[in-house]
Amino acid sequence: MLKKPEGMPLSVVILSALGLLVFLFLALSISLGSRVLAVNAYLHLIQFGALILTFVAAIQWGFGLTAAARQISTPTWWFPTTLLPMILAWLALAIPDPIWKILLLATGFATAFLLDTTSHSRGYSPPWYKGLRKFLTLGVLASLMVALFATQASLT
Repeated sequence: MLKKPEGMPLSVVILSALGLLVFLFLALSISLGSRVLAVNAYLHLIQFGALILTFVAAIQWGFGLTAAARQISTPTWWFPTTLLPMILAWLALAIPDPIWKILLLATGFATAFLLDTTSHSRGYSPPWYKGLRKFLTLGVLASLMVALFATQASLT
């Protein structure tokens, strides 16, 4: 059985699990639902994915701010780099191609995990954060791949 890491708030566990369930539900709705349900779920997946990706990027910005407040040096590239997932999220909303929307979100979540790993190794984030983000990122990427294959199949 999975054990909650020490220091991780229970609300973080619950809300993170609920967010991941939304991704899984929408991806399955795209692949298994009627045409109308699939289109609706696809639109919600792109919008929800962009929203969550922007939220994850903002967390990294916050880690940089709190690191600086704790006298931990942040490199000059940190804050501009934390904007990359948000930019990818915006592009996923802006471009018309459905396949590229999903690929941009997947790239954004992978980029965000690289930032999670970096913030962990630099001591910016709580000790449990990287493990949580790894689990969530793998779940989100799996959901996006299900949605990608379902979307690609419906377009051909």
